[in-house]
Amino acid sequence: MPMDLRAGGVWIAVHTPFLGDGALDEDGIQFNIHRYADDLGVQGVFFNGLVAEHWALTLDERKRIAAASAKAARGRISLSPNCTHHSLAETIDLARHAEAVGCTAAQIVKSLVFRGVQMDEAI
Repeated sequence: MPMDLRAGGVWIAVHTPFLGDGALDEDGIQFNIHRYADDLGVQGVFFNGLVAEHWALTLDERKRIAAASAKAARGRISLSPNCTHHSLAETIDLARHAEAVGCTAAQIVKSLVFRGVQMDEAI
């Protein structure tokens, strides 16, 4: 069931936690989501974006981050992952996955691949 987007209030962009061996820290992600919702009272979280260095994450990691975040949020806060990818098919796949796991919105920004091309030319 889709959640309502909480567009007002404070939204934060968050980092991606990793374990000492370089593996994704899914427990840490869930702990942080609980902290943002319960202790900080934020309305929404942006993740898998520039702060989280999305270009350094695998597609599987980005999907696991979305799933872990949604599992922890349980509708208490809005979630908006960055679904930008240089491949349109992967962008669509990431956005569909975000919706399927319970994220409320998706960010899609101009790809760095188009540097030097005017936006109206790229569209």
